Amino acid sequence: MSGIIGVSPDMRSGRVGVFPPQRKIGKLERELDAASGTQQITGIGFQPVFIEFTGAVDDQLSVFFGWSDITNDEEHWVGNRPSASSDWKIDQTVNLSLYLVGDGNANNCQQGTVSATDSDSFTISWTKFSSPGSGLTMKIIYRAYRY
Repeated sequence: MSGIIGVSPDMRSGRVGVFPPQRKIGKLERELDAASGTQQITGIGFQPVFIEFTGAVDDQLSVFFGWSDITNDEEHWVGNRPSASSDWKIDQTVNLSLYLVGDGNANNCQQGTVSATDSDSFTISWTKFSSPGSGLTMKIIYRAYRY
């Protein structure tokens, strides 16, 4: 195809802007009673545009799944409240990526959102609510993507 100036070889072959997605799977931990603040997750290898999270707290009957597309956040949480062993709660929250409850009481928790990304990392802004139990560790698996 002569006469085409400034067009990549891929465009000439009909494959316009086709790039394989990149993904990174990793884990992070944070103490449930840690003060509010930020946590930077490095070593991603690219600037993520979408991140999924799955997590739980040591020895607690609660799990969550959340995501962020860096503009929007949402999480789903399922937990057992200690006041009654058969009393389960399901919750969905928009504008949060992470929501971890350590003692079954939704008032004692850590909430997080993805607040920034760069070429090799993302940053979570954490807010501690009330008095989560000490000695409990949040364990989170993340999957970061770039399309």
